Amino acid sequence: MEINEKPIEEFVEKHKMDERDNYMQARVMEEEAREVKIALLQYDGRAVREEAADVIIATMVLAEIGGWLDELPELVAEKMRENLEKPVGRNPGEKVRKA
Repeated sequence: MEINEKPIEEFVEKHKMDERDNYMQARVMEEEAREVKIALLQYDGRAVREEAADVIIATMVLAEIGGWLDELPELVAEKMRENLEKPVGRNPGEKVRKA
């Protein structure tokens, strides 16, 4: 998946955001995640998708503020590799087998 980073960079620049805004941006991320939960319970798939996109946007803004937006795709891939090794999901007690 590729997402155009330019609008994120423009947003951060336009609002003159920097490291001092990290805490505020983390709060934005929490709020957007809460809105995903509400959308799952009360609304249709479109609302869930829009709220999930807001979570991704808020995360990308935090990454741009911190100067690691360009590292985000590899970080996500690395974390997913780690997650594939964890026993989670419907059968969390089962060991994950390596191929």
